[in-house]
Amino acid sequence: MTRKVKVCLIGDPAVGKTSLIRRFVYSRFDDDYISSLGTKVSQKNMDFKDNRGQPLEVMMMIWDIAGQREFQSILMSGLKGSKGVFLVADLTRMDTIEHLDHWFDSIQKAAPQAHIVFLANKSDLPDQVFSNEDLESTLKNKVSTIMLTSAKDGSNVEEAFRYMGRITLEEKKSSNEMPATQSPKEEQGSRMMKLEDRLIQNFCDYLGDDELGMNIVRKQFDALHIDFRDPSEAELKKLSNKLLEVAKDFKDPQSLARYKQKQFKILEEYFGIKE
Repeated sequence: MTRKVKVCLIGDPAVGKTSLIRRFVYSRFDDDYISSLGTKVSQKNMDFKDNRGQPLEVMMMIWDIAGQREFQSILMSGLKGSKGVFLVADLTRMDTIEHLDHWFDSIQKAAPQAHIVFLANKSDLPDQVFSNEDLESTLKNKVSTIMLTSAKDGSNVEEAFRYMGRITLEEKKSSNEMPATQSPKEEQGSRMMKLEDRLIQNFCDYLGDDELGMNIVRKQFDALHIDFRDPSEAELKKLSNKLLEVAKDFKDPQSLARYKQKQFKILEEYFGIKE
């Protein structure tokens, strides 16, 4: 039996969210910092046992959400439907603790039933500005647990994700509130942001280099004057055409044809556009 679970990583920029995911999913660490544009979704399967001792596979869909606080629409859209949230801070930066109220408020609004695990990251660095005792005092009754992690040396990374996997199999306290519904405008906005993420990810996958891909994507957003927090259908069609044009400069004709085919398939799924 397989159970699909959505979890998110949120927190200030440069706290190590993307590096934690890389360490867990791919067992690697990269010192280069890439400020995520929008969201990126990774997948990792884990084996557990259910209440009857039977094998249970958890398919964890891990959402890496942009850390810039002004990207509120992306944050709220990404959090919806999450069973668990990793709230990540940097042990060497006090400001990442001072901003926690913002992140807690967002979780409460978008995913009030989600389990929260707090990760104090970069535990391998010497210049730590707060202790585990400080965290326990600050976060008392707000999170399921607090863990000190290091994406660089792997400390507690596997343990954190497995802990999240276990607790998301449990139902959090019930709520009598009806699930929030979106207006038609909000639904369209959410749909366009998901399309935006798929177009961006397809381009980065084609290049085989996320850093290069994201740099190119940012330039196209600027050139086309697109606000990636609220893209329109017409703007995303323009972006798709522009990325196809840029893609011609990077790979052989066969790779380009595969990229183009996948791009049109994505657009057809959303708009009914055919090649």
